[in-house]
Amino acid sequence: MDTHITVLAPGMDDLRYWLANEDWYLSGYTRKWLQHTPPEEAAEVLAEIAADAQPEPRGAWQLFLLFLTWFSLSGSIGPGPARRKAGIRAAVLLARMGDSRALEPLVRVYETVRWRQSRYHELIESALIRLLASPSARPGLRPHVSVINDLARRIWSLGGGRRDLDPGAADLLVAALKVLASPGVEGDLTLVREIAGFHSTARCRAGVAEAARSLLRR
Repeated sequence: MDTHITVLAPGMDDLRYWLANEDWYLSGYTRKWLQHTPPEEAAEVLAEIAADAQPEPRGAWQLFLLFLTWFSLSGSIGPGPARRKAGIRAAVLLARMGDSRALEPLVRVYETVRWRQSRYHELIESALIRLLASPSARPGLRPHVSVINDLARRIWSLGGGRRDLDPGAADLLVAALKVLASPGVEGDLTLVREIAGFHSTARCRAGVAEAARSLLRR
C-alpha cells in the first residue's frame, strides 16, 4: 500500500494556528508546509501573517488578559497574543528567506530595554542580523533606510550611552550601520559619523565605534 502523503498548502488560518502554538522549534506541520510550498507563494503568505507582529502589552491588566488568553487558546486564532506570536514567527521565517518584508515587523517587536524583552528576543535579534546581512534582501531594504536608521539610533542611545551594549545588540547595530553605509543604499550617514567619533572603554561600544570608522574609510 502506498503510504506517501501529499502535503497541501494549508489555509492561512491553519498556518497561523501552528505558528502560534510552536515554541522554540518549527512544528512538523510548518516544516512540511515550507518544503512543499513554492518559495514565492510561501513568502506571500508569511508576509501577510507577519503584518500581525506587535509588541506585547505592558500594562498589568493587559498582562493578566494575556495570561488568561494563553490558557484558553483553542484552534481558532483571533486577534490577540496568539495572532501576534504567529506574526513574529512568520517574520522570523521570512527573514531566513532573505525577504525584506520581514524588516518592519521584526523592528516593531525588537525591544532594547532588557526587562521588557520577550523570551523570543534572541530569535528576533538574530533574524534581524541575518536579514540585514543578506545580499538578496539588500535591494528591498533601500526604501526602509529610515526604519534601519531609527533602529540603529534606538540601540546606540540605550541607557543614554552611559552603559555598554549587549553583544547581540552591538552585532545588530553594526549590521544596520553596514546597510546605511553601503553603496547604492543612500542611507543617512549622520549616525555612522556620530558613532565613529565616539571613544569609550566599554568593550561593545568601542567595537561598534571602530566598525563605524572602518565603514567611513571605505
